[in-house]
Amino acid sequence: SLHIVKDLMLRMNPFCVLAMVFMMLLMSCTLRETQLGDELEQKGDFDGAVAAYRDALRKDPFNKEIDEKFKSVKIRAADQHFSRGRQMLKERKMGEALQEFQMAVGLDPQNIEHHTALNDVWRLKTAHQTFLDANHMEGLGRYDEAMTLYESAVEFDPSLSEAVEGITRVVQLQKATQAI
Repeated sequence: SLHIVKDLMLRMNPFCVLAMVFMMLLMSCTLRETQLGDELEQKGDFDGAVAAYRDALRKDPFNKEIDEKFKSVKIRAADQHFSRGRQMLKERKMGEALQEFQMAVGLDPQNIEHHTALNDVWRLKTAHQTFLDANHMEGLGRYDEAMTLYESAVEFDPSLSEAVEGITRVVQLQKATQAI
């Protein structure tokens, strides 16, 4: 059998031999990345597995098995980021929640739930910033602008009790200044 391979290689032109060697090297590199992806996925490191499978696909873009693994682990990574985002949201860590939901949407853009969560965080973050701006305007004595901003903050997040309290406070301050 070794004679057959040797004989076959002698009959092939040098380009074919080089192409065959290149393909064997490429397959061994792809196998390494695929094995790494499998290991990382087993450990629950879905982001790492996504990167490993992506590297394998760059080297072997038409490999359906690797493509399926890549798609599957992307969804698992997205779900993991979504779960972390929900936890950050419960802890009122808006910046971290925003980042996690953006990752989830980037990995699984078809998932409506991820988009909804991302929009919710943007809305809550906007409400908080609008509240801070209203508070600043109130401190400057610019009550009409403060009132508009507090109302906007409540529209963005009706549960933002500080903004509701701000509206009450500004109404009282406006009445006091009109009475003078």
